Amino acid sequence: MLFRKKNPASADVPSGRRRLAKPAAALVLVLVAGSLVAFRVSSAKKEEPAKAAEVILQFTPADVSVVELRSLARAIPISGSLSPLTQSTVRSKVPGEVRRVHVREGERVSQGQPLVEIDTADLQARLDAQVASHEEAKARLTIAEKNRDNGMKLHKQGFISQNAYDTTQSAWEAAVASVKSAEAQVRLARNATQDAVIRAPIDGIVAKRAVHPGEKVGVDGELVTIVDLARMEVEAPVPAAEVPAMRVGQVAQLRVDGFGAREFAGRLERINPTTEQSSRAITVYLSVSNRDG
Repeated sequence: MLFRKKNPASADVPSGRRRLAKPAAALVLVLVAGSLVAFRVSSAKKEEPAKAAEVILQFTPADVSVVELRSLARAIPISGSLSPLTQSTVRSKVPGEVRRVHVREGERVSQGQPLVEIDTADLQARLDAQVASHEEAKARLTIAEKNRDNGMKLHKQGFISQNAYDTTQSAWEAAVASVKSAEAQVRLARNATQDAVIRAPIDGIVAKRAVHPGEKVGVDGELVTIVDLARMEVEAPVPAAEVPAMRVGQVAQLRVDGFGAREFAGRLERINPTTEQSSRAITVYLSVSNRDG
């Protein structure tokens, strides 16, 4: 005989109720899991705006910089003297007494304009003497030429020797040389007479007048100084350490005493290759346009 052992806890529960208990428990577990998922999702959605609000940055206008494309420039301050780029000291080519001075300081002159006249009395006398010497040399040449022609004929006929003919030939050659020398002296005397009127070599303004009528001047004596203010030049010493950064053609802004805050445009034209012994500085030269004078 076989006996079956009964479970005391389930002995009184009907079989139909035991079958419904398992689906109900599964449904409860599904509902609990869904509630947890929904809670986590809602919690995550609530936390996202808070986290996003934390990373927003606000800048003031002082914190914002605008980036632009610009050229970088390095300024080297210099100080120097300003002088006309073109100037001329007119000197006398001939000695004599100043007869007339046509210009004064501050007057504008043109190239070729008469500036000073020197008395030409002595120069004219020298010219006349040289002309007379030239005429005398030509007369001697005429005689020497006739003697040479006659000597040639006589030599061919055998009436004179070769030495005699050579003498007439040498005399003729000496006469030709004398005429050429006299012609040169005449040209020099005539040029000296023309040089007695001194003319302006350039356009510009008279900066200095060194003579007055009645004064005596010698050869290479200073008469007038003319400057051209259209273009000026600045001569300035620069420390040797700054020179490697300088190049011919660089631009400069200049201020000149007496013109206040007005600026003039300049251009680097030349750089001296040697240094000054006292300051060990290198001299540079800048051109400045000065069209308004």
